[in-house]
Amino acid sequence: MLTPTGTQAPIASVLVVDDVPANLLVMQGLLERSDVRVLTAQSGREALELLLREEVAVALVDVHMPEMDGFELARRVHDRAATRDLPIVFVTAAERDSRSLVRGYDAGAVDFLFKPIDATVLSGKVDVFVQLWRHRRLLAAQVEAMRLAAIAFETHEAIVITDVAGRILKVNRAFTEITGYPEADVLGRNPRLLQSGRHDARFYRSLWAGLLRDGHWEGELWNRRKDGVDYVEWKRITAVKDEAARVTHYVGVGMDITERRRAEDELRRMHATLERRVEERTAALQAANDGFTQLLAAEEAERLSADGHGYLQRVRGATARMSALIDGLLTLSNIGRTPVNRVDVDLSALARDVAAERLAADAGRRIVMNVAPGM
Repeated sequence: MLTPTGTQAPIASVLVVDDVPANLLVMQGLLERSDVRVLTAQSGREALELLLREEVAVALVDVHMPEMDGFELARRVHDRAATRDLPIVFVTAAERDSRSLVRGYDAGAVDFLFKPIDATVLSGKVDVFVQLWRHRRLLAAQVEAMRLAAIAFETHEAIVITDVAGRILKVNRAFTEITGYPEADVLGRNPRLLQSGRHDARFYRSLWAGLLRDGHWEGELWNRRKDGVDYVEWKRITAVKDEAARVTHYVGVGMDITERRRAEDELRRMHATLERRVEERTAALQAANDGFTQLLAAEEAERLSADGHGYLQRVRGATARMSALIDGLLTLSNIGRTPVNRVDVDLSALARDVAAERLAADAGRRIVMNVAPGM
């Protein structure tokens, strides 16, 4: 069975209490169906124990039972907080005398069924209580959802709810704290009152195109507070739809990231300054090394052996590699802050260069390379 919203209706439990097993079988056969589960108990004590474990929509209780009759069972059921509101229907073969009815209602009964049981009457009465139970559960779920929504609504993020025409219906306290606008100032108005002028018409057309196509949009948005100060927020806008997939509302949730952006900009400025100074220092060191090795080669050329000239060449090479290494480290430090350009690398050529460098440093070294095809 489906609910009015199209969801599967929960299975309802019906408790039947009777000390005669044959009566329980008959009632079970008349009541059990796909959306109703029948629980049975052969005594008042067994019924009380069962009610500690199970949630029941209605209890059908035989009045005349040994040890604990139906009246006493009803009294004990309604003395418990967990089962105080459980509907109890008394089943009896007694005549419809007023004294029995009064006693039954005083014990907490909501209705009576008289034997022999009419299947149509039984089904009709039980259906009423099953539907009431389902409506109570639905109402409790809605109340809980509203409670959770109210908690979520009072978050540190600014929340704006509009109708399908874009008129503001509700904002939360964080919205007022971030924008400076009290709720009374914005109700019925369009959120465009927050526009800072930093985004052009094409930006907003793209925003709405994505929102209408995907049902949501997310990104950075520059807005303006009531006092005229611009701020940037991370905005998520979601289209709310009804059961027929028609948009009924829009919900915008925004987080003020102005301070974070300011800190990020300051961090980028500091990185740029540090990189510039490192580059300047590296260039100075390379120039000094190159000048020293050139001067040494010029003034001591006659006294330097072939090995000495080789060492000078290795010093120049090491200086160049150090400069390249520092450049590479500076580039690596920018990953995550600047776009990464992907390029193909010939790993075979790189391996040959490394091998050649090692052989130049040690001619007696033997290097063997195994390079996979295509590398």
